[in-house]
Amino acid sequence: MTSTSILQHQKLQINAVRNLIEKTRIEEAALNESVSKEIKVIKIQQEVEIQRCGELAEAKKITIQQTFERLNAEVDERRKLEPQILKDRHDKRLAEIEEDAEDLQEDTESKLNEALWLAESVYEAAIVKPRERQEAIEEDFNKQLSKLDALCEEAAKLLPRLRKHDDSKSEAFNASSTESMWKHVEAASKAIDSIIHDKRTTLFSGVRPYFIVGFITTAVAIPIWLSNPIFSLFTLGIPLLTLAASIIILLFIYSSGQDSVRMKMQNFKSNISAAHRVREHELNKADRQRRQQEDSLKETREREVASADEMYGPRLKEIERLFKKDLGKEKKRFDVVEEKLTSKLNEDSQNVLETYQRELKELEETHRNSILQAENEYETQLLAIETNRTSTINTLHETWKKTFQSFTTDLEEQRKLAENVSTS
Repeated sequence: MTSTSILQHQKLQINAVRNLIEKTRIEEAALNESVSKEIKVIKIQQEVEIQRCGELAEAKKITIQQTFERLNAEVDERRKLEPQILKDRHDKRLAEIEEDAEDLQEDTESKLNEALWLAESVYEAAIVKPRERQEAIEEDFNKQLSKLDALCEEAAKLLPRLRKHDDSKSEAFNASSTESMWKHVEAASKAIDSIIHDKRTTLFSGVRPYFIVGFITTAVAIPIWLSNPIFSLFTLGIPLLTLAASIIILLFIYSSGQDSVRMKMQNFKSNISAAHRVREHELNKADRQRRQQEDSLKETREREVASADEMYGPRLKEIERLFKKDLGKEKKRFDVVEEKLTSKLNEDSQNVLETYQRELKELEETHRNSILQAENEYETQLLAIETNRTSTINTLHETWKKTFQSFTTDLEEQRKLAENVSTS
């Protein structure tokens, strides 16, 4: 090879190196520009992702906050409503217990009052009957007494009219007598009637004695005087004897009638006295019977009232006891349920708070993980870019290395050739 060829060859090599430098510069500039653009893109992607994660976290936080406020408001609303509902149910149950007890009490009191009313009604209806019977007996005896009074008045007027006097004695009343008052009144009336209709007593009523004596004397004297008109001892004596005989006969009849009147008046007085005693005895007997019947009715009423109290009194006490027992059980149940409700509301409120805090913590952790993932993705992409840039640089280095090794080898060969040329 000539020197000219060597120079041309070197010139070609220099041009090749220049082209390599220019190419390397261009590729390196393109690489740097590409790396810069990719870094900018992934940086923007990172910022967008971080912003998206922040917005998503903020939206979830708002949702969690709203959910917490809603659930908390619901619990607060339940704190207002549920205790009131429980209280209303409790009051309703108390009212039902009280109403049931009142119904039972009213029913029992109604039966008690009905039994008492029945006892009082029977007593009031029956209590007047003994007095009515007594009053009827008294009325009957008073009628008989009126008859007796009328008979006594009649007897008091009759004897003077008959020119009789009462020297009879009353017999003692026989308490063991079974004769009724009206029989004694009837006997007394018959005694008066027998006196009135006794001819021996009626002869001396009014002017009858004078008329009889005068009639007999006149009946004897007129024929004598007509047959013998001259007054003599005979004509005067016979009428006088007739007058005396008439008077003696009338006196005998009067005495006989007086004995009869005495006996009849004694019978009359005996019956009057017996009638009064019988009346008094029967009235006392009727009064005793009335008191006994009234006492019996009172005892029956008191026994029935006591029986009603004995039957329904314990029921009323049992109703009161059961009423208080049911009230106690309901109040105890209400206290237990109210305590459970309060615990449940507190538990629900605590669960809402814990859920809210847990979700916030989970959201923060998710947000941190999202940011960390975005950063990791950015670092991964950045590492990939750097790896790619490093790979490209290494390729350029290899190209440079191979090129310059070839150039160095070629220079060494040219130097040797040049030395050979110079020596020849």
